[in-house]
Amino acid sequence: MTPLIDNTPHLNDELLPLLGATLISIQEVEYHLYKAIQNLCKDAHSNNIQTIKAMTSDQFLKGTTVEVKPTLLLLQNEFSDKLPISVDDISNFIYHRNLVTHSFWHAINPDVRESEKLADPLLFLQKLYAQCEEWISLIKR
Repeated sequence: MTPLIDNTPHLNDELLPLLGATLISIQEVEYHLYKAIQNLCKDAHSNNIQTIKAMTSDQFLKGTTVEVKPTLLLLQNEFSDKLPISVDDISNFIYHRNLVTHSFWHAINPDVRESEKLADPLLFLQKLYAQCEEWISLIKR
């Protein structure tokens, strides 16, 4: 079996472990954010909030930023000052999560046209990983 790095020259020994660590941090942000929002929802009585409360962790914040925007606006209107991180940060998180989980290979592969490109994938992952770790800390407070 040929190693992945040999077949994909834009991947390297430094990028792959950071990609893995970032993916795990993304999942941890999703988990802790879901738990924090569920705690806020348990005392709310509006029907819209009950819909969010009924979501599983797999359903919560899934989709694009456009698809999740109604949920984020609802959370902002209901809990603005109680949210562990801002709705703008959550929206940024969703965008970057989707880039890493659905489009990363496209974003780093110069042969794939018509997709967003990352000028420095390593720096992008380092910043996203650090941001996820910061968000995890804020959410768990």
